[in-house]
Amino acid sequence: MKISAFILITILSCACAFGQRTNCEALLDAIRSNNVERIKTIVKKQNTNCYFRGEEEPRSPMGVAASKGNIAVAKLLLNAGAEVTYKGRGDASALMIASSAGHLEMVKFLVENGAKVNRKLHGDGTALLKAAGRGHAKIVAYLIKKGANVDAKVEGDGTALIVASAGDHYEVAKILLENGADPNLGSDGDGNPMIHAMKSRNTKMMRLLIQYKADVNKGVEGDGSAMIQAARSGNLEMIKILVENGADVNKGVKGDGNALIWAAAAGNMDMAKYLVSKGADVNKHIQGDETPLINAARHGRLAMVKYLVGKGADVNKSVRDGYFLNSEIRSPLSMARRGNHQEVIKYLLKKGAKK
Repeated sequence: MKISAFILITILSCACAFGQRTNCEALLDAIRSNNVERIKTIVKKQNTNCYFRGEEEPRSPMGVAASKGNIAVAKLLLNAGAEVTYKGRGDASALMIASSAGHLEMVKFLVENGAKVNRKLHGDGTALLKAAGRGHAKIVAYLIKKGANVDAKVEGDGTALIVASAGDHYEVAKILLENGADPNLGSDGDGNPMIHAMKSRNTKMMRLLIQYKADVNKGVEGDGSAMIQAARSGNLEMIKILVENGADVNKGVKGDGNALIWAAAAGNMDMAKYLVSKGADVNKHIQGDETPLINAARHGRLAMVKYLVGKGADVNKSVRDGYFLNSEIRSPLSMARRGNHQEVIKYLLKKGAKK
């Protein structure tokens, strides 16, 4: 008897849950199609703080209304008991959704009804990050006015200024900086604002960051530095601007090399000559990235190899390729041989490279 009762309760519970999910799905469909009469009918018996894990996102009623910017429906839901802070599992908050979609009036509605402007969610950031990443300057300004932390950082998502720089959103970056955003605040795996300005080759953004005292030498492991990013992209113009503003031509980041190492690997002679003229050390070793000559030899850049040797690069300098005692020991000659770069091999041997 007890077992039968348990089974009956379980079946009824599952049926109830299924019914709620079905009703929630119907409510989401009604909101997406803006079927107001249908919405009014459903909310009379359906908890508006629900979610349906279907194909479409968002998965909650208020989230869908926020994505559409439909304030009339949001008000209807609120009056039926919906909470502006409720979110479906796996969803961003309604405020984040509205901020990302650029619905300023919806953002205002949500904030006025209790949405938390500084709420953080891993993978979604904050409402300010969402707006900044999409370039919605008016929403960024409004959220800051309402107390949004301009330097809020979420691991894996960065900061508002980082995403604004990455997205080439100049006006947004300017608003953030004018309101005290730290131009040097970085995040492991997300870089820093200057690094992303370099990645985007955005000279205007770079100058704006420098104007607000961005440190042109600041690096982040895994993302390099502004100089490294400029060298990787072959942008000599940006290299020159950085050097003119105090960039150290020899500074590297462990595992990311330095500017000359990247120029040497790419065979970028104009960049290499400029860097050397500004004091770049042709024998500089950055742990995990060897030296400029080793990299030039590995990629078969004969002209670069000759140039570096002519500037004093040691043909016999060998270094470990990693951080441990058992890491491979590499030299210009060993790397030229690995790539079967015969002309480079002959030249290095001629210049005294030890077999």
